[in-house]
Amino acid sequence: MELCAISNGGWETWLQVELWLLLRQHYPPSSGWTISREKRVYTDQLQRCDILVSRTNPTQASHEKHIIELKAEVSSDIDHQSGRSALRARVGREVDKFHGVAGGWRPATGWVVGVGGIAPAGNALANVQENWVRVGTPLEGFWGQEVGVFWTKVGL
Repeated sequence: MELCAISNGGWETWLQVELWLLLRQHYPPSSGWTISREKRVYTDQLQRCDILVSRTNPTQASHEKHIIELKAEVSSDIDHQSGRSALRARVGREVDKFHGVAGGWRPATGWVVGVGGIAPAGNALANVQENWVRVGTPLEGFWGQEVGVFWTKVGL
């Protein structure tokens, strides 16, 4: 984990693939759900969402869509003197990205999920009071911190 955290791009792609696999297990194509990676849902065609979860409701003229963006804490996020992380700021930029969702992908629900360490004194997840959960015990890859997940939901 530590080597992934210091590599270019960190371990976000691994996280994306793991989440995609998990969602496909729980929502197989036979359930009516489609789980996709790297879909072009933004007006800027160079941008892609990390995961798109969609379903057509045959009884209504509607299409349920969930656009998911992921952010994984990497070594360069951490100010090792203060223990603070830039992960929350990077998650905020992902929320801003939803302003560029193309009209054909609206309405949808946007989700930004941040995964990182929980430092005792102020890193990205230490000040999150809601929408977060501890998911692991201290790991060497997170500098001895517990692993946590937090998320933000955005209506589009």
